[in-house]
Amino acid sequence: LQMMRHKRGHVLFREVGGAMIPVWGNYIHDCKVWMYVVDASTPGTVPEAITELFMLLQDPLLMGKNVLIVFNKKDLPLVMRRNELEAFLQLQYMPAQIQACASVMMTSAAEGDHVDEVLKWLQKHL
Repeated sequence: LQMMRHKRGHVLFREVGGAMIPVWGNYIHDCKVWMYVVDASTPGTVPEAITELFMLLQDPLLMGKNVLIVFNKKDLPLVMRRNELEAFLQLQYMPAQIQACASVMMTSAAEGDHVDEVLKWLQKHL
């Protein structure tokens, strides 16, 4: 849980990891925008993460809310390439209302690579 001050108020970041999938619904009811982070350095877990993302994208509490899909850990040796990740994601085949709300970025939080773009996205959509 991380709280950050923003010029429009406070921004609350919650990490609701995979082990907490059954209780995600308790945390999404009051969000304005949301971010879904996928570990791009473990190819074996990407399909499952994308499946969970598809389920969340169809949740009535999140429909129409802007989502930033972040593929993280791009600095690691086994990281999947962006085109491979986007092939799994298949955003272009999702309904138009989901496509209009979704953005995709690749980052390395450890190295700070593209983290500024994530913050700019958040600022724009809050």
